[in-house]
Amino acid sequence: MRGFAPTGDIKEFRGDNCDVNLWFPASGIVAASLKGHIRAKVATAIYAEIDAYAAKHSFPGICFGDFEELTDFDWEARMALVRWNMKHRTEAQRFHLLMRSPVVQLALRVVSIALGDLVVVHENRATFEAAYTAALAQRH
Repeated sequence: MRGFAPTGDIKEFRGDNCDVNLWFPASGIVAASLKGHIRAKVATAIYAEIDAYAAKHSFPGICFGDFEELTDFDWEARMALVRWNMKHRTEAQRFHLLMRSPVVQLALRVVSIALGDLVVVHENRATFEAAYTAALAQRH
């Protein structure tokens, strides 16, 4: 595997000015690459896909989110993010997030406060990809 890239069964979500790829690279791990401006319809579709996966497999408690090219979440998408993560708070193990946008950082601060030390924010791709590679190596 080279870096953080979609593998296996990739789920694609498209909306006005947004592009999301979601995949499950190993047992207990979900990964996503998000670009553009996420709206509620796309956010709820992503969480529905994760819930469908969890119903058939183990819950993916380790999350890797590449938000580097994400520009914003609308209010309803932010609320979907908070509600879903609070619902699954006890199943969550670790959230690794790569982000640059100050707007996205502010939006995700609420989730970070709610989930506490489960959230690891990576400010550079190298540490994010190293954590991803290490998590996959532990699962294989």
